[in-house]
Parts: sequence; structure tokens; C-alpha cells
Amino acid sequence: MPIDVESGIEQFEGDEEIFFSMLDRYEDLDLNSNINAINDTMGRKSWENVRFDANWVAESAGIFKLSS
Repeated sequence: MPIDVESGIEQFEGDEEIFFSMLDRYEDLDLNSNINAINDTMGRKSWENVRFDANWVAESAGIFKLSS
């Protein structure tokens, strides 16, 4: 599901620069490390931890609306 950029920019009062800055920060600070954690826990077949890490990614991405 792609990010709904138009709605995302609206969330930041029309400030496109802030929206993309926050998106970059999210990727750098949270997304990359959690994707790596999911990959590691899948390799160990630690399914409860996979679920936890995947849920963290989903919840932390909540500030970015997704298009359907």
C-alpha cells in the first residue's frame, strides 16, 4: 500500500518540506532498524518477536496515511 502523499502533506498543514523531512526521519530512525529486526527474528523463527516488530512498524507508521 503506497503512502498517500497528498493526505500526508495535509496533515502537516500543507507543508510539503516538513512532511518529506518527517518521512525521511521515520525511515532513518525507526523503519530501517525494525525491518532488520523482523528479518533477524524471522531467521530465528521467533514468531512472537516477528509479530511484535511488525506491529511496531505498523503503529509507528500511523502518522503517514496510506492510500488503498
